[in-house]
Amino acid sequence: MKNLVSTTLTKALSIIVTLLLMMPVTLSTAGAAEKAKITIKHKPLTYFVTGHRIQIKSDITDEAGVSLVRCYFRATEQADWVFIPMKETGKNIYVGILPSPNHEAQELEYIFLVVNHHNQLIRTQTFNAKKKNTKKIPAWQQMSSTGEIDVNTELVSYARPCPFGFTDAVVMHVVGTSARYGFVDPDIYTSSQKLEAQKVSHRRATAAPGTSMDGPSGTAPTATSAGLVEAKAPFSMVTIAGIGAALGLGAAAGGGGGGGGGDNPEPPEPPEPPEPEEQRVTINSQSPWNNTGINLDTGETLEINAYGSVNCGFSGCDYGPDGWTNQPSAPDSFVAPGLTFYALVGKIGTGGTPFLIGSSYSGTVNATGSLYLSMNDDKFYDNTGSWTADVKWH
Repeated sequence: MKNLVSTTLTKALSIIVTLLLMMPVTLSTAGAAEKAKITIKHKPLTYFVTGHRIQIKSDITDEAGVSLVRCYFRATEQADWVFIPMKETGKNIYVGILPSPNHEAQELEYIFLVVNHHNQLIRTQTFNAKKKNTKKIPAWQQMSSTGEIDVNTELVSYARPCPFGFTDAVVMHVVGTSARYGFVDPDIYTSSQKLEAQKVSHRRATAAPGTSMDGPSGTAPTATSAGLVEAKAPFSMVTIAGIGAALGLGAAAGGGGGGGGGDNPEPPEPPEPPEPEEQRVTINSQSPWNNTGINLDTGETLEINAYGSVNCGFSGCDYGPDGWTNQPSAPDSFVAPGLTFYALVGKIGTGGTPFLIGSSYSGTVNATGSLYLSMNDDKFYDNTGSWTADVKWH
């Protein structure tokens, strides 16, 4: 009888512990029906280069107040999601630093997850940034690489010392069961990953009753997965507004009758144009087709402003980037037949079609490849001097 009672109590305790472990990701609707308004603004990364850390920034306001902000990220679809906590560095400005991507990372995915003081979870769309082979380091990667970066996972069986696709001084942490906000989102972790994490936590809890072995814990939000809002608007600037109405929870936000009692979501703000990249290059008049090292993609906007003077080999043959404007069509022996004598010309890729640049050019890129610049000439050995060109592209 004593063994039977002990067995029964053990089973009951196991059931209770299991239910407690599941509570942080099974959120009630209490308070979620209250009207709330949150705005998340973020200019997505246009690309990244390897070997340099990445700064992520977002402007987040919430009438209820912001409890925490996380940036979940991964290098490829084959990698597991991990996250960094975002720190408030100014009024409503949250910043986080991602580790340095390595050569294995061809594309990065990241999302923002916010918990407000009403214990509601808000999630943005998934943002994507592709690797770009360029020598210029973008502004969002110009930072010190010293010090360690704390990276977190909600998977207790996570074994990698550094996330796949990254090489950096990373310290990995496994958060406790009550801090697994990512488990609420059906797209961050799979059902099997959640189940495995709960099983491991359950085994640890039953092995040492009353002791948490999953790391730090806290108070979990009290919203359900129905309280998870995903912004899918395809805009560069994502705005989430009218959360109370969008949740569809309770009598105030989606009860029968008149459509919910909340304000309609405000339209997203228009996308901000991407900031152009800039590079100053020198065009040697003694070399045809100088490779600038600038890699362009089809559809990008290219702007070039050039200045300086070169000599084409004899007295009085001094020209700026516009060349000999009285001779607008060079013969076939020149590097750019049909274009102005001795003018600055360009092409994209080694086999690209030459186009006239002169002292000022603005146009849309129609090919993918490196930008080449040259003086339009047929003999380069007797030339002297060089031009300087300020190149912008975005």
